[in-house]
Amino acid sequence: MRNFYPFIINNRTSKHQTTPLYVRYNYHRNKKKLINTGYNINPIHWDEKKKKVRKSCPNYEEISSTLTKMLSKIGEILIFAKENNIDPTTEYLVMELEKNKEYEQKNSRINLFVVLDKYIEEKTPFVSKDQVKDYKTLRKHLTAFKEHSSQPINFRNINLKFYNEFMDYLYNKAVKPDKTIVLVTNSAGKIIRLLKGFINYQIAKETIQFIDLKHFKVVEEETDAIYLTEKELKLLYELDLSDNEELDIVRDIFLIGCYTGLRYSDLSSLKEENFDINNEYINIKQRKVHK
Repeated sequence: MRNFYPFIINNRTSKHQTTPLYVRYNYHRNKKKLINTGYNINPIHWDEKKKKVRKSCPNYEEISSTLTKMLSKIGEILIFAKENNIDPTTEYLVMELEKNKEYEQKNSRINLFVVLDKYIEEKTPFVSKDQVKDYKTLRKHLTAFKEHSSQPINFRNINLKFYNEFMDYLYNKAVKPDKTIVLVTNSAGKIIRLLKGFINYQIAKETIQFIDLKHFKVVEEETDAIYLTEKELKLLYELDLSDNEELDIVRDIFLIGCYTGLRYSDLSSLKEENFDINNEYINIKQRKVHK
């Protein structure tokens, strides 16, 4: 067997039952190097005897093509080293591979914004309009952040440095719909929560390889809970607003919200068919559901 070949560690899988696909380079008996291809595969899709990815593997053609290019390049590097009396150490091989751009890691090749657009498209039929609006807000902030980031915005660069810079942008540079600058803590936390949900979804689908998000804290701060007592609600209910129909309607809607806990977005969309007078209940699908 030649001294470099595709390799996986069968007994080391993630919670998604996948394991990294490497190229193993044996410099000598006591000096070996596992070079990550940027792909994770399920061991059932690996042919150990042939050292090949099985055709049943998701994204087989892409993985197989990248692996072939990588092996070919390693072969070229080692032949060049031999012909020029260069010691082909593991460090030398890795350095030469870094110069080659034919097989960048998977997380670098995939366009984050294209995947995000597809994610929004997939989610749209199953979530509320408000939730779709939230996803589009996430995209808007990521797009604007490109001008402030010190590194390209792609999946490979989703790391602690990205998080710190993105949070700085949200706190100090982000523009809200009303054109004011900076987001409050809970709004910034909401953007991070949406980002984590999007990335974890792509990891689960194996669109991208694993990204460690444990340091991506969803920041929150307590908000003041403003309330009315039963006595105050009763006074409001008994208030005579018959001379002002608009205020009369607003008061009734407000009281319904107080007693049902429905948000304004839900209250404003209520129609006659939502009310079951006989059974005394309101039948409505709430709009603001986080998924």
